[in-house]
Amino acid sequence: MKFPTSTNANNTLTTQTTTAGTDNNSDANTSNGMSPVFTINTAGTGVAKNNPTIDAGFVSYLSLGNQVWIDADRDGIKDAGESGLAGATVYLYADANNDGSPDGPAVASTSSNSSGYYVFNNLLQGNYIVGVVPPSPASGNPYSSSPVNETNPNSNVDNNDNGVTTTAGQTYSGTINLTPGAEPLGETPNNGTATDANSNLTLDFGFYQPVNVSGNVYVDNNGPTNVDGTGTGTAGTTQLYANLVGPNGNVVASVPVNSNGTYQFNDVAPNTTYTMVLSTTPGTVGNPAPSTTLHPVGAMYQKIAAIIPATTDYKWPNYGSCG
Repeated sequence: MKFPTSTNANNTLTTQTTTAGTDNNSDANTSNGMSPVFTINTAGTGVAKNNPTIDAGFVSYLSLGNQVWIDADRDGIKDAGESGLAGATVYLYADANNDGSPDGPAVASTSSNSSGYYVFNNLLQGNYIVGVVPPSPASGNPYSSSPVNETNPNSNVDNNDNGVTTTAGQTYSGTINLTPGAEPLGETPNNGTATDANSNLTLDFGFYQPVNVSGNVYVDNNGPTNVDGTGTGTAGTTQLYANLVGPNGNVVASVPVNSNGTYQFNDVAPNTTYTMVLSTTPGTVGNPAPSTTLHPVGAMYQKIAAIIPATTDYKWPNYGSCG
């Protein structure tokens, strides 16, 4: 007996399982639709005469992808000119109970290609979670996940960040449901093997390299040209604070200056011009910058620097006081 190898564009014959005389299994060869040879004996009894056990099952396979990219401006949206991130390890997890957590170990894994694309093919209908471990960069700080842009991946919005949580270096999506014939159409590029309506290629992940800004505060009786003085974290006996101030005059971050005069701001947003203000009062994030502080032997300097997307940290101009 011969069966069609598919009944529509979204399905194909399921795996052949042949057991003579057994009902409710798929007897059709997936390549040509042919069942095993069987004999009907009109003079016989039971399945020898009436054989109702020759069955064919059809299944709809689905594909899930799509891109891991370098989110240079870390806004959670893949902008024109932002490149794919190659070599990320991508894991696929089942989430049968739809609770937002993997049911167990990964059921499949792959790597993003030279353009940052990944895809899982031959998936059955169900709920899945994707986890991504970015590669180690050639230089600079390790990659961090972009701000989440879409918490519900079933919204099927393309070119935005779907990473909602990061645990032990792996960034996970929310739970996405795959349903035959109901997946979004027209994604570009379509790198899945399933037909378009069975292929969801909207699950993207953005990563960026954090930029740190650091500098020194020191007593320099020879003048402010060179760093040849003694590092200090106090104005007299009062603790000094380094305040990172945005272009609107509000404090972005505030850290105490270490006793040796060093300070550092971590994970500073790019594409912004900042002012560093020294004070004896820590600034409150979002509030106007505190007044600058006068050292007993001279004024602390303010410096302005523009932070742009980069893979290396910025060493801020140093701050000396002179008498």
